[in-house]
Amino acid sequence: MTSAGSDAEDGPSLVEMFETHAGNKSDKWSHYPEIYERHLAKFLGEPVNLLEIGVFNGGSLQIWRNYFGADAKIVGVDIDPTTTLMIEDEAEIVIGDQADTAFLESLKTRMPRLDVVIDDGGHKAHQQIATFEALYPHLAEGGVYIVEDLHTSYWPHFGGGFGRESFIERSKRLIDLLHEWYWYNPSFNTYIVPPAERPQAMPAGDFAKSTFGLHFYDSMLVIEKRTQTEPWLRLYGQVSRDEVLKKRAQRALDEDNDPDIP
Repeated sequence: MTSAGSDAEDGPSLVEMFETHAGNKSDKWSHYPEIYERHLAKFLGEPVNLLEIGVFNGGSLQIWRNYFGADAKIVGVDIDPTTTLMIEDEAEIVIGDQADTAFLESLKTRMPRLDVVIDDGGHKAHQQIATFEALYPHLAEGGVYIVEDLHTSYWPHFGGGFGRESFIERSKRLIDLLHEWYWYNPSFNTYIVPPAERPQAMPAGDFAKSTFGLHFYDSMLVIEKRTQTEPWLRLYGQVSRDEVLKKRAQRALDEDNDPDIP
């Protein structure tokens, strides 16, 4: 089922691939394919290294292979040994527990470079958190980390519920960490100074320094990993606010003194 990979202009979109997929079943919420395409299309034509946790029927692994093409490295992880029977040559299947830190370490050895991680595994908070803590630091520059089915953070039989340590609650903390640059410098004036001209570096943790953005969708979080420099409040353009007001005032004065203007 391999191909040369999809092309946004010549081939079907990822959404269309999901809609027309005739291989093994893949159970994904209907709004997921559009989100995937929004964040993963940039890897088309590249030898992307993709890890999906949660194989089940193997249908999504077949779709990833068709979408990214023969040069992609596609690896699926599942705790159920029978999932190795679901597909043939579309992907490599690794059996293990996503909450097992030793197993997660072995994944990093197996995949020295990780461009995309899709956590569609057990959906329990301790599994999602353990996987994120182990694999996000290992994600390559420009990589994308996706956690699916976050609605389970509200379902008691997945260990979820308001006030409990769910992945939704953990991701709220990630919002704070993304903005750590601003915790200790509560003044716009600090950020107007170019980073290279500041007397000392701004304190911030690894997450703020390595994360470009958090994208929240219904039941899904997409995290973009990209090295960040200290935030800089740059001034674009040449004309200041005071100059604009001065010109406006002068124009009004000229109009008042113009005898030809009634």
